[in-house]
Amino acid sequence: MNHIQTGRYGEDVVRQFLQVNGHEILKTNYRFRRGEIDLVTLHRNELIFVEVKTRRSNQRGSAALSVHQKKQRQLIAAANAYIREHGRIEDARFDVVLLSYENRSPGIEHIQHAFYPSLR
Repeated sequence: MNHIQTGRYGEDVVRQFLQVNGHEILKTNYRFRRGEIDLVTLHRNELIFVEVKTRRSNQRGSAALSVHQKKQRQLIAAANAYIREHGRIEDARFDVVLLSYENRSPGIEHIQHAFYPSLR
């Protein structure tokens, strides 16, 4: 698989994982300018912006480390646009879901409240 296929595979697995855990999927791959939010979900009246990170191995370090400040700013801008566009006023948060699959065995780590931005 190339990196685009790997990312799509990861998003599909994570989407199913979140649905099984009670999340309503509102949007996949929401784009705003240069930013993209992989998944927007609703869970217990909370709007959740989900960044999915997929790794075939842990050789390059934790996928959570790849959600650096620049990426966070892009996610925040996209989330603000989503809120303005859809008029959503629920509580909101940012999660990162890490999917790693060494030896074809997937492992999922769901980091809730991965960072705390100011949303408008």
